[in-house]
Amino acid sequence: MATITRVIADVSPDGSALLLRVQVKGVDTDFTLAQGDVGGLVHMLLALAAAAQDPAPQGFADQTRSIPVDAVSIGETVSGDALLGLQIGSVELAFELPKEKLRKLAETLLSVSADRGLPT
Repeated sequence: MATITRVIADVSPDGSALLLRVQVKGVDTDFTLAQGDVGGLVHMLLALAAAAQDPAPQGFADQTRSIPVDAVSIGETVSGDALLGLQIGSVELAFELPKEKLRKLAETLLSVSADRGLPT
């Protein structure tokens, strides 16, 4: 199986697609990915990454890139778990998590958003 050694991406001039250049064994191949297919690809890659269970996952502090989020939503699954929705551009992703993890996230958000000044 060949390993991808480099991926370069850009947005098409009309904004309707992503242009990808994938390099394998020193050979570049160009692909066009329609905006409507981005969410499915991201979902598939995240699901596969979760299934792979990397034996040494990197912590948050090791992350060097961030992605701006356009919208956040909270919901509930039929089974009662929490659903965290993120919208990034035209892509909407939903992450299922136990309510306890959502509670910890909410506490962290409250702490980070709190006014750091002393009361007067």
